[in-house]
Amino acid sequence: MVDPESSKQHQRGAERGAPSQRGPETERDETVLHRLAALAQAVGTARDLTGVYRALLDFTLSVVPTNGLFVSLYDEERAQRTCVYAWSEGEEHDVSHLPPLPMSDSPNSRSVATNQIIVTDDLQVALVGQPRVDLGLDVDPAQPQSSLAVPMAVLGRVIGGFEVQSVRRAAYRPEHVTAMWMAANLAAIATENVRLLARERDLRSTAEASEQRYRDLAEGLDAVVYEAEPETRRFSFVTRQAERILGYPTEDWLREPAFLLRHIHPEDVEAATAAYRTAAQSGRRAEVEYRALAADGRLVWLRDVQVVTRDPVTGGARARGVLMDISEQKHLEAEWLHGQKMDSIGRLAGSIAHDFNNLLTAISGYTELVLAELGAGHPIRDDVEQIQRAAARASALTAQLLAFSRRQVLQPKVVDVNQSIGALEPLLRRLIGENVTVSTHLAPDLGHARVDPYQLDQVIINLALNARDAMPEGGSLVIRTANEDLEDRAGDESGIRSMRPHAMIEIADTGVGIDEETISKIFEPFFTTKERGRGTGLGLATVYGIVRQSGGDVRVVSAPGAGSVFRVYLPRADEPVEPAPERLASGDRVDGSETILVAEDEDAVRGLISTVLREHGYAVLEASDATSAMELASDLGSRVDMLLTDIAMPGRTGPELAEALSESRPGLKVLYVSGYAEDSEVRQRFVDRELSFLEKPFTVERLLTSVRSVLDREIRESPAR
Repeated sequence: MVDPESSKQHQRGAERGAPSQRGPETERDETVLHRLAALAQAVGTARDLTGVYRALLDFTLSVVPTNGLFVSLYDEERAQRTCVYAWSEGEEHDVSHLPPLPMSDSPNSRSVATNQIIVTDDLQVALVGQPRVDLGLDVDPAQPQSSLAVPMAVLGRVIGGFEVQSVRRAAYRPEHVTAMWMAANLAAIATENVRLLARERDLRSTAEASEQRYRDLAEGLDAVVYEAEPETRRFSFVTRQAERILGYPTEDWLREPAFLLRHIHPEDVEAATAAYRTAAQSGRRAEVEYRALAADGRLVWLRDVQVVTRDPVTGGARARGVLMDISEQKHLEAEWLHGQKMDSIGRLAGSIAHDFNNLLTAISGYTELVLAELGAGHPIRDDVEQIQRAAARASALTAQLLAFSRRQVLQPKVVDVNQSIGALEPLLRRLIGENVTVSTHLAPDLGHARVDPYQLDQVIINLALNARDAMPEGGSLVIRTANEDLEDRAGDESGIRSMRPHAMIEIADTGVGIDEETISKIFEPFFTTKERGRGTGLGLATVYGIVRQSGGDVRVVSAPGAGSVFRVYLPRADEPVEPAPERLASGDRVDGSETILVAEDEDAVRGLISTVLREHGYAVLEASDATSAMELASDLGSRVDMLLTDIAMPGRTGPELAEALSESRPGLKVLYVSGYAEDSEVRQRFVDRELSFLEKPFTVERLLTSVRSVLDREIRESPAR
């Protein structure tokens, strides 16, 4: 088949379709009308364009001389035609590779452009100078000599056209024109119907794909996507996450009106309904947070973000929203707020303890000096000893405050936790009493931990005493250890949290248990459930402070009547256990003749230190701040053997003073004194050099042995760095 614009010649073949070729019997049995009816039925049931044009071909072959049929669709906006079907001498040809055809002066183009049937008796003359399209035929057929170009129009709008070609010149008569005009109308309507059906299928497919994408997205969210009736709160749509978050089947959500409202915590229902009412009345987005009761009894925190829209035609309203489980976020917020509160209280406690330790240092020190002057039978000796005992109790209280506030100076070492518990076990049995049985289950492969051994003992003792108080009628106390991995709270620099190995100490009792509200407060200082006069409320606060300052964590699992389990997690250390440091014996020398520069801003403490040192042979220079200390040191040249300095002073701090003096006096020995150390790095520098830090309040003996130890020790590194 050759298009009017084709440059290839068609394969020669006998013409088909003329009534005279079908014989008398066919002419009698078949009429054009019957064939049109068959065409109408065929194109009416066709589901694609190829089916339509094959039916058109069958009709064409039966009524008109036909060696080729060429069908194209018209794009009026682009002024071009696209070939959609081609047949020539008994064979269909692939036209998918053909480019769009521009409108020209060929019979086919003029037929489409004018919406008229054009009969061409001498086609080759008519195609002179017109563009031609190659259909890719392998054999050169006889060239078509005549054509019948018929437009296809629907309600006067041309959608395309077809051209019937014959190798005979002047092959088409008026009855052929009439027959093909009627066939063109049927083909046009069928073409439009097929294209409409195709568009509908495409739209439906697109809509289904869009809906599937929406469902995939909605189901993939870690949240509940829903649609509900605003007044009754009946859900018409809810994603599967609803069952995961609250545990109720989605069928329950869809079946029952106000399903979610009935499971909201009674204290939060009013806030939720108010938010829904606002969304319905204003049309603006509403956001509300509330607690809901899950199927397993858990309270789940939800954030509900909702908007209500109205159908512009029906006026019907629909509430659409997203429910997110924010329980973990709420837990972290509560933990953060608790930490902030504890830190604020800790700062206050640390500041109080710092000032109080200065006073206690003076009280205890001067009391010790007075007692040294009083004989055993002196009438006021008992009174002074009462002052000394009161100062000791106050000192213990400030130590607890510093432990809670995480501002005490720890001296961490790599310890065998099991060994520490084993050494404490006899003491614990005496402290707890006979009506409580104590048992231990210590993991033989428990890792070591870096912790202050004395403070670790305090943690275990405090937890054991707390368990004893929870079992007034007796019970059992079990101490267990194990290796456990715990999430690193800080995470790495990328913010990704990781798991770190810890040594876990578990202390479980069979006592009265603790309710949820009390658990949230038990580590706060001065909080106690004991009756007045039976506790300070600092025991568990001290545990919390020591463990957190050691880089660990402490957690509680309890319920009323079910006993309590306290778990202490300490980061594991791979190093071997460190031996206990050697201490000065009681008979060791404490006197000396060296020159000591004392820098202390508290007058009473500075006076006490200076008095004690002078009484034991030392030359003492006194300075109330770093500036005065620098002036004294410069006046004396190199005569300063040791600097004894408070850490926190007005202006320059003690470490800054030590660093400045060490520049002109390499190897200067330093003893730091303070009620607490604020900076963790500074604190670590103190404990790195044994006895280079003296914690307030201290005894006279402790002051003298510490000074002598620092003076007699070889310098390993600059003490200020």
